[in-house]
Amino acid sequence: MDHASLCTIAAHWLKRSTQKRGMGCQVSFIEPRISFMRGESPDAIGYRVSDMINGGSTIVECKVSRSDFLADRKKPHRQTGGMGKWRYFMCPEGLISPDELPDKWGLLHVGARNCVTPLAGPAFIKPAWGSAYENALADYAHEHDTFRETLMLANLLHRLGDPGAMNTRLRTAEGTVRAQMAEIYDLRKEVRDMRQEKWLKRVEEMSKLETTA
Repeated sequence: MDHASLCTIAAHWLKRSTQKRGMGCQVSFIEPRISFMRGESPDAIGYRVSDMINGGSTIVECKVSRSDFLADRKKPHRQTGGMGKWRYFMCPEGLISPDELPDKWGLLHVGARNCVTPLAGPAFIKPAWGSAYENALADYAHEHDTFRETLMLANLLHRLGDPGAMNTRLRTAEGTVRAQMAEIYDLRKEVRDMRQEKWLKRVEEMSKLETTA
């Protein structure tokens, strides 16, 4: 299992429902970078858009070797600040154990068929509601660099072109699709009515033939 594969798995896991032991993010990105700034670039980051306690950013750092994991804590942004309200390490099964984790970090093991098993962090708590889960969200939350996160999102939007124009195109396309779906519904209803009318007419003709006979 290589690093790129783990990053892809991490991005999918971030969007997994909290009921399925994910973080319930609406969007996630693999190795996003701020083109004009050096420094932290998480392997995967996701955002859950919510004003509840579980709203915010989550990063996942993917490790495929012990040396990479041990070197991670020496990074400057690990000492203070950094991205991610919640943070996890992801690795192949058995590479990292929960008792080796830095403070407030979760752990995700990836096993056969890319199955992700949380071993620490809010995602480890079941069920994903109630006081135990809310306490875990609070206990594992970091003071994070919201300014850098905002710059990263703005940079990603910039790469897409004009977000406002794209939003307008999407809304127009959605309106067109709704209109076409309504037209399809009307056409299907018309076809059903015609078939029913044809069937009733056929029944009536058969009835007349039987009466004549």
